[in-house]
Amino acid sequence: MFPYEVVSKFTETELHLYRYIMDNPEKVMYMRVRELADETHVSAASIVRFTRKLGYDGFSEFKVQLKQASKEKGKKKTADTIEVLEEFFERTLRRDYDEILDKAVDVIDDAQLVVFVGIGTSGILAEYGSRFFFEFAEADVLY
Repeated sequence: MFPYEVVSKFTETELHLYRYIMDNPEKVMYMRVRELADETHVSAASIVRFTRKLGYDGFSEFKVQLKQASKEKGKKKTADTIEVLEEFFERTLRRDYDEILDKAVDVIDDAQLVVFVGIGTSGILAEYGSRFFFEFAEADVLY
């Protein structure tokens, strides 16, 4: 929707509009030119020039494309999520899954030291894992 070649040649006003649109696409797709102009402190004419510079006939056509891009993005996220879930369940249903899991358990069981590492949400999971293992493990557990 915003080709790099075009974005790299934006004026300061156009960059301001671009940033606002990228930060608020759901809001912009339902605004009128005048509302966007008031919100961004830019003239309506500047907005029309901006959309024409992007190759659209006007702001209305730009909004239609913005809505379309938003729908496609939503569909892609859903498709990606479904694909990840399908792949997860396929891996767990493989015949060698239990064998691989048993090997992992043996490696952890034989280890003298188990270290859990994570940042952010993974850090919370690492802390939980270390506490869980600490209750049952004979080895030293660090996180």
